[in-house]
Amino acid sequence: MSVYSFYRELGISHADFRRVFPRVVAPAKVTWQGSVAIVDLGPGTVTVTLGDEKCRQLGLIKIPYTELHFDIQGLDAKSIEVFMHNFMASFQKGGG
Repeated sequence: MSVYSFYRELGISHADFRRVFPRVVAPAKVTWQGSVAIVDLGPGTVTVTLGDEKCRQLGLIKIPYTELHFDIQGLDAKSIEVFMHNFMASFQKGGG
């Protein structure tokens, strides 16, 4: 079985990601193992590993961001596309 792996950078803190992510994948359950979230989607799994939380500074404003590493196994291309579309739309900020 092949694994589809990729990285995304998300403007969010670890605490906020842990709070929001379970609602994004509901009704699937999230199992946490340290900084790794494992989601059982039935036919496959999505594993999201949170990188170090970093901060961008724009003048006096500090914006947290985290690099996410995705490993998706057992899903077809259409299912991956739907999952990632929902994921990105759920974390979109500022309407852009």
